[in-house]
Amino acid sequence: MGVGCGFLNWASVALEVFGLVLVAWQLTRIQRRELGTPSWVLRFLAWWPPWKRSRSVEIAVPAATARAEGSPVTLRWGEAPDDTLDSRVDVLERQVAALDRAAVERDAAVNQRVSAMSTRVDQLRADVDREMARRDEEHREQLREDVTLQWVGTGLFFLGAVLNGVFNSTC
Repeated sequence: MGVGCGFLNWASVALEVFGLVLVAWQLTRIQRRELGTPSWVLRFLAWWPPWKRSRSVEIAVPAATARAEGSPVTLRWGEAPDDTLDSRVDVLERQVAALDRAAVERDAAVNQRVSAMSTRVDQLRADVDREMARRDEEHREQLREDVTLQWVGTGLFFLGAVLNGVFNSTC
């Protein structure tokens, strides 16, 4: 076996190994991106090296907001000594009528707010659908690029295997 055959044999083996490593590297990248880092790797990285362990502490403080609205209707409590039963009934009837008007106004305001919120929810839903479609397209494009690199690696592996077979049979 000559020096040329030995070199070609080693070159074909190098192509096989490079192609195999390229495919394995791309598959690992895709799996990490799609599925995340395996838990055993995270545990190992948290353990080793011991001097690089994080010593930070995160504290989250929840925030709350509250809003109160006053009532436009005022009720009168108690009775004056000179009030008659009829005058008290009239006051109560006016208060009930004021409460009815306030309820109708509040109902209209609530219906208007619900309508505005419904319109906004529809807009947001359309925005989310567009964003999801854009991300899906980006994801498909990324997978196309990844698969292209895997095919290059597979081609190099196949070329190396064929050349190795040819050189082993001729040399």
